[in-house]
Amino acid sequence: MDQSRRSSTDILCRLVHLSEQLDLDDERLTPAMMYSAIRHELPGDEFLRPVLEALKVPLAMMAQCSGFGAYVEAHIFYQYLDEALSDLNQIGADMQQQS
Repeated sequence: MDQSRRSSTDILCRLVHLSEQLDLDDERLTPAMMYSAIRHELPGDEFLRPVLEALKVPLAMMAQCSGFGAYVEAHIFYQYLDEALSDLNQIGADMQQQS
């Protein structure tokens, strides 16, 4: 892993750690928490960009602001994440059938 990517990963890990210390119920996710959840669900790094691309517009429209910053309701996030992962799986299945 190159230095800039390692540095970005360190920053994201720190943001996730800090966001976990916020007084949030389990119904709200910060951007760092969502990123962490996405990384946890993906089978490999090659899927990160397509999933983030699929999520950025719908989640941006659903984002709300609070005293600590932005958040998205957890059930909305997981609904869109499930859809993005399902679409990704379908694309992979279609590509396997074509080969």
